Amino acid sequence: MDKKNYLVSRVTNGATTSSVQVESVQHLAQLITEFDWSHGVFHENHRNEANFISADVIALDVDKGLSLREAVELFKGFK
Repeated sequence: MDKKNYLVSRVTNGATTSSVQVESVQHLAQLITEFDWSHGVFHENHRNEANFISADVIALDVDKGLSLREAVELFKGFK
């Protein structure tokens, strides 16, 4: 990660969020393994499509065997 701090949301009760500044890859790994979380930041801390503000990271939820190489290929046109 570069020097910018990224924002993600910690999720409680399924839809209530609180923004968290991610300070390192290790910090992000801790958040996503210990808590319910979302890659997005939401208006009024309520997670739903209408309240979506932004996302600083991309999250892939892979359930059926997508490899990292295949994911890189799928996203190669995005910056």
